[in-house]
Amino acid sequence: MQELIGNLWDFHDQGFCIGIPVNGDRRRDGRAVMGAGVALPAANRFPNLPTLLGEKLRTSGNHSYYWHEFQLVTLPTKEAWTQPSSLGLIERTAREAVHLADYYRPNTIYCPRLGCGLGGLLWKDVAPILHVLWDDRFLIVHPGS
Repeated sequence: MQELIGNLWDFHDQGFCIGIPVNGDRRRDGRAVMGAGVALPAANRFPNLPTLLGEKLRTSGNHSYYWHEFQLVTLPTKEAWTQPSSLGLIERTAREAVHLADYYRPNTIYCPRLGCGLGGLLWKDVAPILHVLWDDRFLIVHPGS
């Protein structure tokens, strides 16, 4: 796993797969809650993503999913949007992301610092988990200081 400074969406615009932190909540209409953070621009760019993710959450649970048509991987960091991110969930998510990368074979997956924005975690606590589990296919993108 490598870290670099930049804008996550710039990499997506160049055709690369990116990881989107998400939670396990669904609205009354069944759509996934994607109202803030990196999830919000993903929902705005791909208006049917909340519906598709909501269906996955309903049928299969709060897990990592690969979306070839959007060049995205959804990466749960929270069970509910109102809760803080969980190191245990991030660890499970990171393991699932490795399995997805092995199966679907995207060359690289650019991700933000999982759980460290609206999730309330510190990068110093999250980074060691990801460094152990993620290889050079995973790149962490952050805006810098």
